[in-house]
Amino acid sequence: MKALHYIYSAVAVLLGLSSCIYPYDADISKDTDQTVVIEGEILVGGTSTIRLSYLTDLARTSANHPAGRAWIEDEDGKRYEASNISLSWTINIPMENAPSGKRYRAIVEVDGETYQSEWLEADPKPVITGIHFGSDGRQVTVYVDVDAQACRSGYMGFAYEETWQFHADFIPEYVINPTNWSYSEMMTSWPYYWCYRSNESLQMVLLDYSTLEGVETKQYPIKNFSCADSRNHQRYSILVKAFALSRDAYLYNKQTQEMSEQGGDLFSPEPGILQGNLVCTSDEGRPVMGLVLAAEVATKRAFLNNMYLRVTKQDDSFMIDVPQEKMPVFYYDMNYRPIKKTTIDEKETIGWGPHRCINCIEAGGTQEKPDFWDEYEE
Repeated sequence: MKALHYIYSAVAVLLGLSSCIYPYDADISKDTDQTVVIEGEILVGGTSTIRLSYLTDLARTSANHPAGRAWIEDEDGKRYEASNISLSWTINIPMENAPSGKRYRAIVEVDGETYQSEWLEADPKPVITGIHFGSDGRQVTVYVDVDAQACRSGYMGFAYEETWQFHADFIPEYVINPTNWSYSEMMTSWPYYWCYRSNESLQMVLLDYSTLEGVETKQYPIKNFSCADSRNHQRYSILVKAFALSRDAYLYNKQTQEMSEQGGDLFSPEPGILQGNLVCTSDEGRPVMGLVLAAEVATKRAFLNNMYLRVTKQDDSFMIDVPQEKMPVFYYDMNYRPIKKTTIDEKETIGWGPHRCINCIEAGGTQEKPDFWDEYEE
């Protein structure tokens, strides 16, 4: 729900923007006494997630989140603990082995108070019958086929986890020796060109099939990205999670998403929708907002090769000339590195750029191959 605030270093501003200059998301916080908002999904057969925030006027630029702990209990007293024991505002709780047919509730401790959801019976899971990819030449779209015969609630939510293999923007032609600032040509293969990156959906993808005939939905779009995106460099994988929603859960998520997109104000909620299903057990008079749902989750993974890749021309305009008299130590300490021969101000030179342009780890990747990666079939 927070707005993005783009802040660049003085050097980046002088150099201008390019494909290798990335925005910085400033986390601007204010210490205010605000109502806690607890939102989450108890996903039986998957990983449950509890998210904590404060009730905030969405027109403000605050992104203040409380840190707390949470766990899930079933009606027999079994407790499901978070995978990370440290305090956090996003709490993941593994429940792959949790049984169906039981009631569950979430318990949260934050700011010295204890909150809990009402007892929830997990809705039966749908069946994901297929995942497909398509493109119009500009964007790639991920489509899902789903059969909700076991659910019949009329509403569904989707979440996903993405993983893809990508490469750095450039393979460097030169390396520099920081002891004497001399250049030498890159003589060996560059080991930091290929990496893996992962991402999770930030909000639920909603489906209302309550007015449709039947319970099967075909080709429902849940994700799209540019054909020039790094997801298309080599191989892309998406793990889709589908679960039934009650009408109240659907309306709650639909309204909060609409307010986020329109810059609405949570201080003026539509009555009866945003109040949620949680109470503060340590202080009965303390307000709390948010909603926790419970459902059995269906999962399915699909892979995509680079068939939709749209290659874009490499842009050298962001590179800078760093001769000896311009203090290469300064740019080196700023995490700039030599990249390739180029022409700057009508002068042939060795252009420098941010380290992330030649190092996929610096660009946010990892070279540890996911354990499911070899499941891919052409």
